[in-house]
Order: sequence, then structure tokens, then C-alpha cells
Amino acid sequence: MKILHIEDNAEIVEPAKLVFESAGHHYDYALDAKMGLQAIRDRKYDVVFLDLMMPDFSGFDVLNSLTNERLMKKQPIFVFSAMTLPKEEEMRLLKQGVHNVLRKPIFLADLIKKIEMLQVH
Repeated sequence: MKILHIEDNAEIVEPAKLVFESAGHHYDYALDAKMGLQAIRDRKYDVVFLDLMMPDFSGFDVLNSLTNERLMKKQPIFVFSAMTLPKEEEMRLLKQGVHNVLRKPIFLADLIKKIEMLQVH
């Protein structure tokens, strides 16, 4: 699978890159949400991992831009948050087109299982 991870914490993406590539997946990452948004515009990914809480331009901003540009259905998006989102906010994200809302931390092995299930469907 081709994966894009938009996350401002390099301490998360570097180990994730090793894990996903060792599992046979192509893994790109952007440490800035605007760069990640541009990557989605430029390329087709099988799945996008998106951190919600980033400075300046957040994951929410990325989702709003994708919605406005009619790109939400271009690929499945898994959003991550270190905080617990209110149920209403989680439901709003799912209605907006987010595939899954996950709470940090998450075990990478569990995440690999979730995305590999996408290939089955």
C-alpha cells in the first residue's frame, strides 16, 4: 500500500517509516500539514494518516480543504488525536468522509492490520 502520514512529530514518523516499509508498504510523510495537503493533491495514496493537532495549519484545516476541493473520497483517511474527541465531533468527522478516528498512542502492528483490511474490501 501507498501510505502518506501527515504528522508534525518526527519522533513518530521515523520509526513508523521503518515498521511500514518492513511490512512491504510504501511510506511517505509530511512534517507540515500544508505540505501533506499538497501531497494528497499531487499523488494517489491508498491511505492517509492525519494528525489533527498541528500548529498553524491543523488536521482539521486539511480535512476542510479536502472537503472544499472535493478530494475527501480520493483515499481513506485515518485521523489521530492525542485528546479524546467529543462523540459529536467524531461523528462529524466520519460524516465528512474520514474513514477512522483513532486515539494516540496506537500500536503500529494494530494499525497495519487495520489498513491491510482496506485491501480486502
